[in-house]
Amino acid sequence: MLSQQFESMDSKGKVTQHWHPITYCSKHTSPSEEQYKPYLLEFAALKYALDEFNTYIFGSAIEIETDCQALQDTLMRKRQSTTHT
Repeated sequence: MLSQQFESMDSKGKVTQHWHPITYCSKHTSPSEEQYKPYLLEFAALKYALDEFNTYIFGSAIEIETDCQALQDTLMRKRQSTTHT
């Protein structure tokens, strides 16, 4: 899901942040992808989403949110393998 953050102010002056969806994407897992380790499947899903949302995010700073710790560790490494790059 691609979403954008908005701020709103209530009648008491309290500012709250809300996330509004812009667009969604999904696809079926291919037979070869079914053999991936779970974090690599998450990685493939992230790549697919970034490719799909490219027209919306090109040239903009983005924030990736994931609950997959192995994926997060892979993305945060200073040196990545050729496959991950």
